[in-house]
Amino acid sequence: MRRRADKGAATTILVVTMALVLVAATLLLSKIARANGLRTRAQTAADASALAAAAEIRDRGATDIARGLIPDGEIYLSSSAGAARDYAAKNGAVVDEVRASGYFGLTVKVTLHTRACQPKPGTDQAPMHFTCEHGERGLHGTATAIARVAFPACGPRGFHDGKKHGKGFIPPTIGIFCNGLQTRGFDAARRMFAVRLVDEEDPTAFDPDYTTRDRETGRQLADMYGWTGANWVCLDKLWTGESGWNHLAVNPTSGAYGIPQALPAVKMAKYGGDYLTNPVTQIRWGFDYISSVYGNPCAAYAFWLSHWPHWY
Repeated sequence: MRRRADKGAATTILVVTMALVLVAATLLLSKIARANGLRTRAQTAADASALAAAAEIRDRGATDIARGLIPDGEIYLSSSAGAARDYAAKNGAVVDEVRASGYFGLTVKVTLHTRACQPKPGTDQAPMHFTCEHGERGLHGTATAIARVAFPACGPRGFHDGKKHGKGFIPPTIGIFCNGLQTRGFDAARRMFAVRLVDEEDPTAFDPDYTTRDRETGRQLADMYGWTGANWVCLDKLWTGESGWNHLAVNPTSGAYGIPQALPAVKMAKYGGDYLTNPVTQIRWGFDYISSVYGNPCAAYAFWLSHWPHWY
């Protein structure tokens, strides 16, 4: 027969054991909760940073529109990465990588980690310790987010189609139109762009060097600005005839330069100081010129065909 003292001792041991299990479970749940909290912090920071990087691209495009220029489809990864780092810092995180995808890099992926961390098991810190000291190994919250900016279809468009005058041509009065609407001012221009989080990167790799892809760059920009179908066919034939889609082409007689054969070449400086070497700068200027003088590439190509030697 078991004595009462034995029963009492067993009960005490059971109670103590249950208390220890409860404490351990509480600490474990606390650690899990803190780890989940770090992940949540990291994801919030990543979302904000990716959107900031995409918004940086949007704001450059809106600035162009407000200045009366066709917006630039190129990404400047350094400025977008800077915006991502700024927003990560505001959310207590550090950016590990900013990567662009898409032909013009309009999709941006941000990977980061939280500054706060949970010390790894085995450290001398108390179980509830939540900030790793200098040199201490710990588990940071990590996260990735992807954001994309969609450009509106923009370009100069005349209020009339232009008029012939003797042997010359009176250019139409123009303005910058996006999605068929004339935009006035930076704030209105910003609203024409869409910036949103997405689940996947663009399947097209981003390569910031366009100098070996002149014609494809032209096709991509034409698609962005709405010159598809017949307009792209006409543009392709026009600039194939003018320069062979060579951003270094020089007319030996007139000195006309680049893909659109600007005369003089310095006209293209309206779109950037790199007009002698950057096909994107040349193409944007060429779009501006064709739109403002002829309205569309097919009208420009028809004019080009009607003159010998060809010119437009």
